[in-house]
Amino acid sequence: MGDPADPSPDTLPATILIIEHDEPTAEMYARILQIAGFTVRRAVSAPDALRDAVAHPPNAILVDFRMPVMDGLEFLRALRAKPRHRETPVAIVTGDYQLDERLVSQIRDLGAVIRFKPLWVDELTSLAKQLVAGTAREN
Repeated sequence: MGDPADPSPDTLPATILIIEHDEPTAEMYARILQIAGFTVRRAVSAPDALRDAVAHPPNAILVDFRMPVMDGLEFLRALRAKPRHRETPVAIVTGDYQLDERLVSQIRDLGAVIRFKPLWVDELTSLAKQLVAGTAREN
């Protein structure tokens, strides 16, 4: 079986869309995933990311939870409202270890997994591979 970053010998590497308003974090995630063999696109805001995802559907999405304008949950709701993205694998990434259980339930009900920062190299690449393969589960 091939690398999930390259799901089939006949296809291009899987594309991960990173939505992160903190530029150094976005750059670090992008570099790690590129080294792991993924094609990476980045957006610094959820509205920009939503337009990008609709125009160029990614194989999976990593979205920061706490962002200005539109948070990760609002992004996820808007994404799931698009028929083509009802099943797109999504991980919400946050440094907020005190998320309200109601928010956690909503995120899970919308088919996303939650991961907590910091994400180290192995955690990030494993998460991306699991998302692309459709095997990402809650810890």
